Order: sequence, then structure tokens, then C-alpha cells
Amino acid sequence: MNEQSVSAQFLQFTSLVIPNLPRNFRPERLAHYVGPGKNELKDKLTAAFADDLISDSSPLVVTAAEISKPAEPLLHTVDQSKTLFSWLDAWKKFCKEFKIKPELDFETAKERGLTRPSGFDWIIYTPSGFTAREAIDKLCKPQFTVYESIPVEKYSLERQPNKARFILARPTIEPDREWLNTTADEMQAAPVPFLDCRERYILEAFHYWLTKNHLDINGWTRCPRSRTPRGEVANARWFEADEEFYAGWDDGDDRDPSAGGREAVILET
Repeated sequence: MNEQSVSAQFLQFTSLVIPNLPRNFRPERLAHYVGPGKNELKDKLTAAFADDLISDSSPLVVTAAEISKPAEPLLHTVDQSKTLFSWLDAWKKFCKEFKIKPELDFETAKERGLTRPSGFDWIIYTPSGFTAREAIDKLCKPQFTVYESIPVEKYSLERQPNKARFILARPTIEPDREWLNTTADEMQAAPVPFLDCRERYILEAFHYWLTKNHLDINGWTRCPRSRTPRGEVANARWFEADEEFYAGWDDGDDRDPSAGGREAVILET
């Protein structure tokens, strides 16, 4: 392939594809957009953009320079480099759109968030009385397709929905790096809290509403203390090929390098 051919394809690529790239775009996914048989172009693009592409473990950052046209709704342009404060403001609007009555003081949460553990920059609001079934039916399904291998109401919860809470998590597209390749049984035995399935479903709904991107695209999150009476452990992921959110399950002793938990920190307000 000569240089002129590469340049022509590059211009076509940038004009048609870049405005629609997902925010969690990775170099290895270039083949999907460039197409088979264009390895030279793929290599050039990978080298050109390697420093700018977002890795799985990086928090999402959406800046004004990346917006090619007015976003809708407005909140999809929130700069997530100020994640916790931005998300708290976004949660107010999310609650209004989905007809959830806020029960906690969001401004107090901002003050308490200043002393949060390092690295826990995502915040999840869980209303009192809001079940896993409601999270799926009222928050997820209006936005995207959901597949349940087991009805989600059959899973236990790590925290009962007897009161509203703010919960912090690490800003990762995939499960926490610290808990990858860990079984649900091992996580259950660890003296730390994890997101339960209800909280994970709420996070998926909010994150998609805010960014138009899903979580757990390559791997999947296990919720080690969300279990059925028979012992199945709730998990969650986005199946990109099928374009559906998968509310599935694992056995407690299943181990996979792409699967793990999401550690949780309860923000006292």
C-alpha cells in the first residue's frame, strides 16, 4: 500500500468513524473499524493514536474538544475528570428523569466525598425500597436490552434497600484490577464490601444514561454476596455482539482472568 493510499483511507476513516468512536476505544479494536486486509493502515493508526486512546483501567473523560455536535441530553458532555462532583450533579437530573425522589442531601455528600478513599471517584445513589427488579425494569430496560439468565429478584443483596445510600466505586470500565481472577467465594470471605447486583444494575443504567457507553465489555463483574438459594452468584456484563446487557450468574468457585468484583465504599452522610 503506497503513502497516498494510506492518506486517502486515513481521511475517510477520520471523517466517518472518529465522531462515533466509543469513549472506551482501545487500539486492538481498530481492526473492527478499519476492516480486514488493511493491517498497514491499522498499524499506522495504532501508532498515531496510541498515547490518546483510553485504556480499560482509566476513568472515562469526555471533554468539549471531543464533542462533534451538540449532545443530547446535555449531561452526556459532563467532564468526568471531576467525576464525583459531576456525578452527584448528574444524579439529581437522573432521579428527576426517572421519577426517583432524592432522599439524601447531595451537597452534604460532596463535603463527605472530599475525604473519600483514594481512587473511589464514582458515586452511586441507591434509593430506599428500590429493588434489583426495579433497577432492571425501571432504569435499565427503558434504555437498552436486558437478558436475565435467572430472575434478578432471586439474588440476595449485600445491603438491604431499607434506606437510601451513596456508594463509592473505582472508575473502571472493567472490574477492579485488584480483584480480577478472584472467585466469588474468595471475595465473599474477604473483609471488604463489594457492589451487590442491585447496585451494579443501577450503576449500568446511570453510566449508560450519562455517557452512552456500557461497562464490562471485555470481562464481567461478579457480585460475590448476591446469591440465589442454590448458590448461583450474580454477575453482569455488556455483550457487544448481541447488543444486550447480560444479568447472568457464576458458580462460587469459578475463576477467570477477565472476571472480578467491584469494591464498594459506603459514604456516610
